[in-house]
Formats: sequence, structure tokens, C-alpha cells
Amino acid sequence: MNKEVLSISQMEHLQELGLDTSKASCYIWEAEGKEYLYWGKCEDANGIPTFTLPDILELLPKEICGNEITIYHHRNYWSIYYYGIYSVENKSLIDAAYEMLCCCAENGDIKERK
Repeated sequence: MNKEVLSISQMEHLQELGLDTSKASCYIWEAEGKEYLYWGKCEDANGIPTFTLPDILELLPKEICGNEITIYHHRNYWSIYYYGIYSVENKSLIDAAYEMLCCCAENGDIKERK
């Protein structure tokens, strides 16, 4: 099965970067060594909001300094870039999008902050 959401550690890192995670599409939590996923809003205090690929794409800037976001697939990996500014590659599209979100957040290019 393909990875559909970010992991708990990835979400914690985004929170450390100051991103607003309140608009996440689902929640994830750990119990008895397993991760559980709940689609929608969760009232469980132990649940951690987690992003899906569409959530991440909504947060990424549509352009930076006039350079539009570009996403494409090579033979073995995905590439996401803003030409001449940032570029990431990963075998997983959601992980490439996560890496780009981190890059943009670290450089002050994300508007949705806490």
C-alpha cells in the first residue's frame, strides 16, 4: 500500500517549524505499538493532525519570485522544484512534497503559520 499521510515524526517536525496543522484532513495516533488513522476531525486528545498529499499541495506556494511550482515524475523518483530556487527529489511523491514544504517553511515562504 502506498503511503497516504505524513508520519507522526514528520508532523511534529512541521509543528516545530511553526506550520499551522489545524487544517489537516485526518488524525493519526499510536497505541500498543501501532499507528491508527482517522479521516476527518478527531476529538481524541491523543490524536495528532496529519497531512495528506492534497493538504501539503494546498500549503505550498503556487510560485516563488515568479517561478511556478513544477512537479514531475522521472523513471524512479518524483521531482518538485521552483526553477533556480528550490529542488527536491524522492521516490515517494508525498515525501517529496513534505521535503519541499519543510524547505519553504525554513526559508519563510509559507504563509499559513501558527
